[in-house]
Amino acid sequence: MAVANFKKYITIKIVLIFTLISCEKSTLNGQTNTVGLEKKEHMKKKDNNSDKKFDIANYEKKLIENPLYQSFIRESDKAEVEQYYILKEEYDHKAYDQKYVDSYIEKETDKNGFITFYSFYQNGNIKETEFHFSEIEYGTWRVYDVDGFVINEINKDENYPFSLQKVIEFANKKGRDSVKGGGTFSRNFSQTYKKYVYNLELYISINNKESHTQIYILDAADGKVLEQERKGVTKIIL
Repeated sequence: MAVANFKKYITIKIVLIFTLISCEKSTLNGQTNTVGLEKKEHMKKKDNNSDKKFDIANYEKKLIENPLYQSFIRESDKAEVEQYYILKEEYDHKAYDQKYVDSYIEKETDKNGFITFYSFYQNGNIKETEFHFSEIEYGTWRVYDVDGFVINEINKDENYPFSLQKVIEFANKKGRDSVKGGGTFSRNFSQTYKKYVYNLELYISINNKESHTQIYILDAADGKVLEQERKGVTKIIL
């Protein structure tokens, strides 16, 4: 009887030990998983804009020198850089003060008409990036956390395999008059063609003398001309 009780005791002891080990292992695994999640959280990607900052001190200096300050021309590439701020909604009636700022904005327009919008957190760290050309939203737009890690992104070119750059090259070959701004570019899903398309309304100059407006609709998949029209002349559907 005593031996049986001893064996029973040993069996219970072994079960308890294995139970404790299992619990400890689970706890350790839980800690490992937590650490893993933390590491994963800190492994979020950064990009070339992650360390970009808004120079608040310099901006405030310019505002003091000129309360109407809005922009400057960057010497390195002659791009126009507009700078402004957005106040938090509850302070929208206040005069400028960093503590009231929701976001700082920087809009860069290069000599070819490409526009990049940057928004920054109240402390000057990068917050969002956007890219525009004429009426087209292009490229990968990103949202960053306050430490510069990408937390959200959207590919604006997903449905447009024929790139915007190729569309511009097409327009230039057709004689686009860049002096007059070159016309307008847009893109969308066409209900007529049941596909994504580019819409071009170009100011065409021939030998810097004759000029007219030409309209093209291009297939966004391969750049094929689906339709063209010279303003004032019957349009041609291809």
